[in-house]
Amino acid sequence: YNNNERIFNHQNRRHSFIIFDGVERIYCGNEFEMHYYDLKKKQLLNINQENGFTTTGSSKVLLDSESNLWFCTYRGIDKVSSQRFQNYFKSTGLFDNEVSAMLEVRKNFLIFGHNKGLTILKDGIYKTIDFNIYSDDPVINRRVMSLYKDKKNNIWIAYIFYVSFCYI
Repeated sequence: YNNNERIFNHQNRRHSFIIFDGVERIYCGNEFEMHYYDLKKKQLLNINQENGFTTTGSSKVLLDSESNLWFCTYRGIDKVSSQRFQNYFKSTGLFDNEVSAMLEVRKNFLIFGHNKGLTILKDGIYKTIDFNIYSDDPVINRRVMSLYKDKKNNIWIAYIFYVSFCYI
């Protein structure tokens, strides 16, 4: 794509991403706007509510082992599978609509991080973990910022001010 104009402005944006779907599209954006570039058609298009997404931006994007794209948004999760969209919300099983992190542990096993909790989606079944039941300290910020699986398959959770290890 050869264009002297900026696709979008990353200045003062907390979350930005760029990811290739492995076939024909490059997705890019931040928490306020998203786009994809179609390599075959050589065309740049906006992603928003008009084409099936819950919102105009995304804080994180994951390409899973089945080539599905998962977009974390402040209003839930948008999943792109074979150019079809599927949306996930608190009402469908998430701990909260706002999703700040995600991890594919293995096929059909995903973990989503939220403010004050986790959602585990394993083989189509949701399980939520509320961090507030483990501590009554209102000062501790339990916002999940990142999830990581190490070589020993341990899951690490990065919060705003600290990191912890957990067995899931």
